[in-house]
Amino acid sequence: MPALTITATDVTIGLDARQQGGKLGATVTAGQPVYADGTADFKLKPAANTSEAAASVTGIALSGGGDNQVTSYQLRGTLDIGGAATEGVIYALGGAGEIVPVADLTTGDWVTLIGTGDADGNLKLHITPTSTQVQ
Repeated sequence: MPALTITATDVTIGLDARQQGGKLGATVTAGQPVYADGTADFKLKPAANTSEAAASVTGIALSGGGDNQVTSYQLRGTLDIGGAATEGVIYALGGAGEIVPVADLTTGDWVTLIGTGDADGNLKLHITPTSTQVQ
């Protein structure tokens, strides 16, 4: 299965969502997983499974923007991504700003669980950085 195709204008929070705000340290699009970069004043940047730090997902961006702009991100709960998720599939962090089925992870990827697809094509977020790599 390929990475989820998320249209930024389709990203909306569910009634059970928990969210926070932060300042961006790079260009981010709504629907991308983000992490707080400890080497850049904890500004939010697109997360990626290429290093332990970049795989420490803080949440999913609810709006886009550029460097030094403020955004909000969702920590947990239902995230409407326009029906792109498949029910019962467990999703993880992929390459820069991507969400992929956990089965698509390959050797060397840092594992961060993002959530599970529900019957409506939404993501039930349960973000869990594991600090482990696929062997």
